[in-house]
Amino acid sequence: MLTSLAAATLIQGWADIPLNFPLMLTELSMVLIGMNIGNHFIVFPLSSLIKNIYSSAQVVVVNIVLTFLITVFASWITGYDISVLLLAWAPGSMEAMTFAAITMNLDAGFVMSNHIIRMVIIQSIPSIALFWQERRQKRNSHLK
Repeated sequence: MLTSLAAATLIQGWADIPLNFPLMLTELSMVLIGMNIGNHFIVFPLSSLIKNIYSSAQVVVVNIVLTFLITVFASWITGYDISVLLLAWAPGSMEAMTFAAITMNLDAGFVMSNHIIRMVIIQSIPSIALFWQERRQKRNSHLK
């Protein structure tokens, strides 16, 4: 799927006329992505979902508000369109946001590259934090 999105973005950049996906194919793809995501929630019991839904909703609202505020500020500084920056920094999968950018005729390459950078940062932070924690523990054990 990621390869097809990259290929579509590359082809879109070479074409002189705007290319659009057929609406039916776009909707089918989004339904299939939703079914794939929903399939991962089968293992959780309904009681667990209900118990954690309030805190999950709070996290989603905080993420959306922060993303919007940062997007408005970055748009003011850089001059980029708010819709492109919002998709680039919105919490969500890279595939879904890139697909949305292609569907909305926005810069899908920019959205995809921002999600890749965001994923690298998010996945690097735990390793860096563990490294600092181990280093601090070793330093404290040598001082004693």
